[in-house]
Amino acid sequence: MELHKTGLTIDAKPCAAPEELNLSDGLAATLIDRIVMYKNKDANCNVADPDEQRQKQRATAEERLRCQDKRIYPDLLASASCFHLGSDGRNHVKQRADAANEKEYNVQVRKKDEYDALLEKVEEIKLHDLPYDNWNTAQLKSMVKWYKRDGDIKLPNRKKRTDY
Repeated sequence: MELHKTGLTIDAKPCAAPEELNLSDGLAATLIDRIVMYKNKDANCNVADPDEQRQKQRATAEERLRCQDKRIYPDLLASASCFHLGSDGRNHVKQRADAANEKEYNVQVRKKDEYDALLEKVEEIKLHDLPYDNWNTAQLKSMVKWYKRDGDIKLPNRKKRTDY
């Protein structure tokens, strides 16, 4: 090193061989990773064919519109090439509302089917007219579930032990 008026200068000779450089840990690794990520992102954004890029953007926007749960935002509509809220926008909103209604209907149908199945089990148990001490575990669970109210505690997992 030499001392000049402006300060210290370092000789231009390399101190370490290139294979001795540590580029996989520390600050150097972080910087290299960021450079690689930036170049990959830049390569994805700067495609050679702009029509291909527009088609990808439109496909992505249409997929996001299909997956949207609550609201349709103007930027998604514009990306999907829906620049006016005509029949396309109305149909899309109607389809989503119909899908939500069908989902709710299916939930109600499932609850009704569970209720009917439980009612059938309870009627069968009552038909046998067995005392509750002779019920097996499945019969006991069915009867407890039938008479359980919303505010009651959780159903027990086991029968009470009597061999203390």
